Amino acid sequence: MFNKLISKAKGKLIDMIKVEPFRQNENAPMLTNAEQFSLSIGSMLAEHRQAYSNSLEMGEDDLDEVAEGLAQAWEIMDSETAKDVLNWLLAEGHRILYPYVFNGLKYDDEDELLEYIHSITDDKKIGAKIYHFSMQLKQSRVDLFESDVVSLDTDLDIDITAWDMGRCVAVARMCYEVSYLSEDEAWDFIKHAAEIAKPIYSSWKTFGHAYLVGRAMWSGPGMQLDNMIFDFKNHIEHENSPWLKHPWIKSL
Repeated sequence: MFNKLISKAKGKLIDMIKVEPFRQNENAPMLTNAEQFSLSIGSMLAEHRQAYSNSLEMGEDDLDEVAEGLAQAWEIMDSETAKDVLNWLLAEGHRILYPYVFNGLKYDDEDELLEYIHSITDDKKIGAKIYHFSMQLKQSRVDLFESDVVSLDTDLDIDITAWDMGRCVAVARMCYEVSYLSEDEAWDFIKHAAEIAKPIYSSWKTFGHAYLVGRAMWSGPGMQLDNMIFDFKNHIEHENSPWLKHPWIKSL
């Protein structure tokens, strides 16, 4: 199965040849166990960006590109918009819609899906998101099954808070990187995200499963999801993984 993932993620493997997984910042101050745990909540997206795994600093080469990405993907342009987005991820994110997205999976007929959505909301914007996410998850669940992330449709009936908290940590680091957040502000968001996630999951593996389901809902099938599944495998198997070095803890 792992060989199948390797063959599917050729683009990612080219990058992996160039950069060893879980880059280390040799000049980073020593983190406490609680800080490293909190940082590792965002490790899936950080590894996707080939960022440092042991420091608040990500080691990005092009800060203009980081700022542009924040603006395009998140509408973050300054400190105020950064805090607005991060607070939204902490309080709501995509997880508030996921129960409706999951329920939408049982409707094979598109008209029935639309009828279901109309029955739960009159808000066209929210309805469009539920429809889009339901279709994305329908199309990508085969990839999740084939990679052993989930085994049955019922395994998709989970809490995807991991998806929101993982993004919160990674976005906070990017905002720190471009000086939208101070060091203390970034750590406050990162630690808050970890505090929300830690009582929900029992291990990094269950956290990672939930993150991937959220990612599949958001991205749909394709190379991006394949690469993220590859990164997940590295997180639970590679000797340098911060998840293996710092096991899941229940209290910080």
